[in-house]
Amino acid sequence: MYCREFALEQLEERIVLDAAVVDTHDVQDNASDGTQVDSLGWVYVSNGWWYNNDGGGWWYNQYSTWWWNEYTDWWYMNASGFDWWYHGTYEYFANEHSTGAWFWYDAADDYTWEPVGRWFYSSDGYWEWSDFSNHVYLSYYDYTYLSDDYYLYNELTYSNLATWYMYPGSDNWWSGGALCVAVADNSDDWMVQALDYANLDVVCMEFDFEYDSFSEIVSSIGWVSWFYGTTIDYLAILGHGYTSGDGMCIGDWITTDNYWYFYSDFVELSSYMDYYGQIQLYHCYVGQAWDMLDDIADWTDTYIFANTDSTVYHYPTGSFWISDGDDSTLTFEYKSYYYANYVNLFTWDYY
Repeated sequence: MYCREFALEQLEERIVLDAAVVDTHDVQDNASDGTQVDSLGWVYVSNGWWYNNDGGGWWYNQYSTWWWNEYTDWWYMNASGFDWWYHGTYEYFANEHSTGAWFWYDAADDYTWEPVGRWFYSSDGYWEWSDFSNHVYLSYYDYTYLSDDYYLYNELTYSNLATWYMYPGSDNWWSGGALCVAVADNSDDWMVQALDYANLDVVCMEFDFEYDSFSEIVSSIGWVSWFYGTTIDYLAILGHGYTSGDGMCIGDWITTDNYWYFYSDFVELSSYMDYYGQIQLYHCYVGQAWDMLDDIADWTDTYIFANTDSTVYHYPTGSFWISDGDDSTLTFEYKSYYYANYVNLFTWDYY
């Protein structure tokens, strides 16, 4: 991750909106009383305020030079080489004429102007990103300074967006190429084993499948795709399945009776997956629910792999084996497309 220094000499600490901001509703009530009309149809109201009665909802104050739209409640001003846009405390932006660069005023933490649409290293020692189109503020934390612990959150809502771990290559950064993600339940030793056996550059995400919903898990997976700027090629999900073979737990229990209720979540997941990427389900017995898995493969536009018998063997010593059933070359007996080739994200032994 690279960061270039930048200077904002032209940007004041914060352009304070004119006092006219607070009296817009007063003059708005008097708009119908205006009698002075210029050649373009603007009606003068009072206190320097003009109103354009063309249906667009724009007001202009000749003293402050701020524009205000009564329908969107956005403020606008062209001054000092910037277009200034204001829509409340956390939606204050500046667009530099000479470079086209956008900046956001961080009123949540640093109280300074920060770039929009690229990562930068902030004064408080974190990598940060502000996104103009979504009006959200994100931070990236590198707890170990080895680029293997990630915590992405929205500072405006104080909500966690995604947490993951990744053991990178020698460059201490994701090497590019195929994006591989492993999602593991934190019960038993799923996550411990995933971290112990994951190949380099595999993103490992831990969830509490008892409390985190499938929708929340899908959303977090999406933030990983966003962070790395690419779709996911291989997604492994490690959790429990029913011995009856008719369901799997990915936050919610998804079964042959209710899986249609999760249709929109699977469609959202497809937007984060590479076209005909792989979803590998390490749940016991779920491969028996081939009707359900066929539908999910269609909804996600992916190849799905699953086991028809017991997938995982736990031992008191901490050993961990994956069953490959009767097939000596594939981990999973079920696959949604016969000719799909399974790509293993882990280095563990097979039973």
